[in-house]
Amino acid sequence: MEQSGYKMSIFGQPAMEKETFLSDSMINVYNGLFDEAEKAVSDSPEFEDHVKTARLPVYYAMLEIARGEKTGKRGAFLIDNNNNKTPNPAIVKILYDFVYQCERNNVTRVTEWKTTPLEYLEEYKKFLE
Repeated sequence: MEQSGYKMSIFGQPAMEKETFLSDSMINVYNGLFDEAEKAVSDSPEFEDHVKTARLPVYYAMLEIARGEKTGKRGAFLIDNNNNKTPNPAIVKILYDFVYQCERNNVTRVTEWKTTPLEYLEEYKKFLE
């Protein structure tokens, strides 16, 4: 970021950075690191919970990018041979894991001023319908 001269905004959305630090390859790196961390603490539920909570921003970015792209490798929907769209099971799993972890750890807002985790779930489910 420093080399590019790009300035991040406090009001930026994940989709704005999907070609930079939230690119598909970087998201894969982040998830790989979190997978390793979860594996390393799998015998300690308390530490495993901390790692899952630390992963929440990555999951949020993935969900928002999927919503914006709609289809394709990072999209919220799969398209079958008849051009029918169905929710991407991987994204649906991330959605429920995200909301569960938020609720479990008393995360009260998904965005700065509004939207509780359960409201986010309902909004996203409507989008998937």
